[in-house]
Amino acid sequence: AVAPKVSEEGPGVLRAVLPQGGNESLLTRPAKIEFRIVAKPDEPGAVALPVLGGKDPESVSPEIILDESHLREITLKVVPDAAGGPPNAALGFHFDPRAIKNLMAATTEAVGRKLAIVIDDEIVADPIIRAPIASTTGEIPAGKLGPASELLVLLRSGRLPARVAVTAREPAPCGTH
Repeated sequence: AVAPKVSEEGPGVLRAVLPQGGNESLLTRPAKIEFRIVAKPDEPGAVALPVLGGKDPESVSPEIILDESHLREITLKVVPDAAGGPPNAALGFHFDPRAIKNLMAATTEAVGRKLAIVIDDEIVADPIIRAPIASTTGEIPAGKLGPASELLVLLRSGRLPARVAVTAREPAPCGTH
């Protein structure tokens, strides 16, 4: 990622100038991950979220079991395409051992239901819970390698404490790419 120039413009206001060619989503996306139980049809407070790949939206419980603040490590694994196409990626997770108690308690009550893994308000996986989950590690498919690499950067950086908007760009210095 290309680093922005950051300066203070006033009390509580920072200005970040992203060089030409920089990907502004690295500054503006919320970079969040949530683990939630897929809601029952009549569950109060359920939230409808889009599903990766353009599938029909699915409703999830309002309760967030784990989020990115519980992540201790996240890795990217290259997964060869079975048909010989471009490789895909999987994100590997390692959670704080104390936080895993929430996952175990929630999945104990929800055996037979689905666990929604939500990245940036989109369900990327929803496996059926076959037994209580007590592991601090896991892996989920993350799609194409390029966008997954960018997502890894976002998840490793965590949420920003405020909303960010790119308002200007400056030309790249001569001789740089």
